[in-house]
Amino acid sequence: MANATACYHRISTPLGPLWAAATDAGVCAIELHRTEEDLRRSLTARALRPEHTPERLQALERELTEYLTGERPSLDAPPDLSGIGGFRRDILLTLYKTRFGEVVSYGELAYRAGHPRAARAAGNAVATNPVPLIIPCHRVIRSDGTPGSYAVRSLPPAEGLKLKLHLLALEGVRL
Repeated sequence: MANATACYHRISTPLGPLWAAATDAGVCAIELHRTEEDLRRSLTARALRPEHTPERLQALERELTEYLTGERPSLDAPPDLSGIGGFRRDILLTLYKTRFGEVVSYGELAYRAGHPRAARAAGNAVATNPVPLIIPCHRVIRSDGTPGSYAVRSLPPAEGLKLKLHLLALEGVRL
């Protein structure tokens, strides 16, 4: 998949603008509250060729808008995790399988991914999720039932937590 084209587009959502990118294999990047330059840099770092082609992402834009307005219970777009392997890939693909309205602790996520003693490492893998919303990292909570954090690089921690609680509320989850 090296040097594959990643079509990207800025999408206006109820959360604010986000940048999304996809290859022929699936969604490879979602950048919340970031710039076009940030997105292009992250795609290039993954050996993908960024190409601004809004028309290629219309279906994803519709899905995200419907999901974020509560009109759609899930996202059908698959993730493209090319260039991500090993433990991190195991964790992200396991998280991808969590259902709408379901929450999972870091420890449970690690266990489901076949790494039962790696809760802290699972947290690190979740924090580097390249496709939030598609791989629903907002569904991961602490083992004590509290929400934990939601790392959005360009938002202060309190705003990230507020966003996580909003996304969980869209799914009917109250913590």
